[in-house]
Amino acid sequence: MICQPSSSKPMNENRPVLVVSPPRSGSSLTASILQSSGLFGGETKEGDRWNARGYFENLEITELVVEYLKSNDTSSLGKRYHPENLSATCPGFGPNVVGIMKAQGLNTGQRWFYKNTKIPLCWQVWNRAFPEAQWVIVQREREQIIRSLLRAPFMNAYDSRDDWNRFLDTYDRLLSQIRLSCSTHTINIDDIFENREGPIERMLEYVSRGYLKEAKMQVDRRLWHAQA
Repeated sequence: MICQPSSSKPMNENRPVLVVSPPRSGSSLTASILQSSGLFGGETKEGDRWNARGYFENLEITELVVEYLKSNDTSSLGKRYHPENLSATCPGFGPNVVGIMKAQGLNTGQRWFYKNTKIPLCWQVWNRAFPEAQWVIVQREREQIIRSLLRAPFMNAYDSRDDWNRFLDTYDRLLSQIRLSCSTHTINIDDIFENREGPIERMLEYVSRGYLKEAKMQVDRRLWHAQA
């Protein structure tokens, strides 16, 4: 069960960095930068031809997120379930997430991050569980996102440009809600390659004073083009 009685959490446990975006926007690269700067991500999904360095997405926490979304998918839409005002409560969501991170090696006082493109679909449950979270919103030019969505075989909820445009419209509205309700920082993934230092420095300044040299090493243009 994902819902259990809630409990208090120390400061850093209650202050994750949540990386959010539509799919194929550069959130994996962004998460890799955060991990290289010292944030803990736990046991994450390995890379493949689409994300060569890895997805930096905690598999066990993703199971909780998917279970939560499925439990509220009253119309059985599956991959097409993209709620805009999902507000169903789950009091034990936060403690369960923290418990997973601790079991995977999170140290006392250590900052942690979670990246998943499904977070915007259930952002209210995350905001209630972690009201002090820092949200990093990843942006990318829409046409590039659509081309990548149409090419990636695992992105099969839709198969037309019009459907994906409506899908991205939903994400735009959800990310606007997050900006109004949460502490956010927006990074444009394309800017990283125009000015490697500036966008990364500003993001790490927002999150913490991380290790900028190691973070920059995650930026590999060849890998980015392979993912696009």
